[in-house]
Amino acid sequence: MTEVLDTKVEKNGLTLYGTFSKGFFEEWLKIVNVLPSKERIRDGLLLQIGFGIYKIVRLNTDQFRIISVNYETNPFTEFTDDLTLALWIQSEQSRLAKELKIEASEIRFDEKIVLAKGVFESDHYFLQRQDTDKKGDSGWFVGYQNQDTDDFVGMCAFEILKKNPNLIKALILPADYLVVVNGGVIQAILNEQDKEVFSAS
Repeated sequence: MTEVLDTKVEKNGLTLYGTFSKGFFEEWLKIVNVLPSKERIRDGLLLQIGFGIYKIVRLNTDQFRIISVNYETNPFTEFTDDLTLALWIQSEQSRLAKELKIEASEIRFDEKIVLAKGVFESDHYFLQRQDTDKKGDSGWFVGYQNQDTDDFVGMCAFEILKKNPNLIKALILPADYLVVVNGGVIQAILNEQDKEVFSAS
């Protein structure tokens, strides 16, 4: 079992606490470094940072704990002290953006993904992102490579963690990118010009 550490950082006259597994300190610092000024921090403050929502909880006068929405239970109503999963998602997404030398496109955990029914039971499928201005819509579609169904369902972006956690990193790709999945693994990523920018082989 991975050891979970309770970490303390002093910044701008505040003491900030976070609990997470070893190896995620750099990702934790990314959150600490974008926090508002001391004057604007208050108990219960919610912050969207990338994919997730974090909450500031006051411990006493100048001490706060940072917690995250709980993807493993219900991120709409529940929070968790353990930031490990939230920081892992952040790490996976920022690593892919860096590897492909692209700017990460925004997506929030509660945005909608449209998929062909039963697609995750297939060995071969794809993800493609379309440009959209529709509030709450990520633009992502998950379908079969040989589409033969008009039966579509929707799910929230965070639910992909239960279907195939390997795909969570790909959700920051821009519009018109295509992700090819074989055997549950990302086999290739094509950019908006259909040029292969990532290959597993």
